[in-house]
Amino acid sequence: MRKFSKKVIAIMILFLFTTSFKVFGIENLSNVTRVQVLSTGQSDVILILSKDFNVLIDTGVEEYSSKLIAHLKSESIDKLDYVILTHYHNDHFGGLEAVLKSVKVSHLMLPEFCVNKNEKGKVMKVVEASKVKYEYVKAGWYLEHNDIHLKALTPTKPSKVLENNNSMVLLGEIADLRYLFMADAERDLEKQIMKNKEIKDIDVLKVAHHGIGSGTYKDFARRVKPSVAIITSNGEESPNSEVVKNLTDIKCNVFRTDQYGDIMVLSEKDDAGVVHLEVYSRKN
Repeated sequence: MRKFSKKVIAIMILFLFTTSFKVFGIENLSNVTRVQVLSTGQSDVILILSKDFNVLIDTGVEEYSSKLIAHLKSESIDKLDYVILTHYHNDHFGGLEAVLKSVKVSHLMLPEFCVNKNEKGKVMKVVEASKVKYEYVKAGWYLEHNDIHLKALTPTKPSKVLENNNSMVLLGEIADLRYLFMADAERDLEKQIMKNKEIKDIDVLKVAHHGIGSGTYKDFARRVKPSVAIITSNGEESPNSEVVKNLTDIKCNVFRTDQYGDIMVLSEKDDAGVVHLEVYSRKN
């Protein structure tokens, strides 16, 4: 895997809120590498889409699986190159069965460690019935394809107490932007992440655990310093107001799926080489 770039990327944030994912000035969005975070209540569904390669990080709760499948069809996706489950909680794997039945999945990546064997058992029952190719991964796993680069920073060792601290935290360099996908990482993992020298110049943070107050403490927000933070939330149980404050205090722009709906991030480079970070949203 290539080393993540040490260069400082100049960012201009452009907020464009539309009722669809039609992007002004781009004729064919399918040629553009982009990241989409779907509004699926208090659960995670993250898509990394490009011209010839598609990645799904988590599949949300089963309740929203029909929305996920409809969205894949709307994007003309009949194959996912990678599906990554960050940990064994239903709000991250609940839609897996629907995905495996609806589209071809080339590679399924599963977390190596777990606390709740029953939850893992549910996943494995679906996986084995589908006959999909899968492997277990932990910290150090990486994925590279053109302008999509992902690296698992955690887990380095199993948590025997909290499933959330077995979360696969992913560092991404995607189309000139740096992402940190925190899954449901709680405080212990947060401390570990803060010590990682690769955590710098983060443009987009997928906030851990739906913005519940078990993470995204003040010191973490200041260490990561994202330009944009995305919170997957139902607006009721989350997010915690202190988490939002920790982010806004560092001038981070916070987008909540309960308020903005589906969220898409992409980048465009101008003639001067400046990378523009663009955020789009689509209300359900």
